[in-house]
Amino acid sequence: MQQTLLFMFFLGITFFGLFLVTNKSGSHDADFIMRIFGYLLLLPGIIGFLQMLP
Repeated sequence: MQQTLLFMFFLGITFFGLFLVTNKSGSHDADFIMRIFGYLLLLPGIIGFLQMLP
């Protein structure tokens, strides 16, 4: 049960990070900040997935 919840948590972080990285708003400054925030969320998500592997 705990592994399932952790998997869903890391999945949510990863998809939200991917959304922020790929989203284009038209403002270069906002896109830059959102892309940095997206990568900051994407990295822990990927690391969490890799730690869950047996």
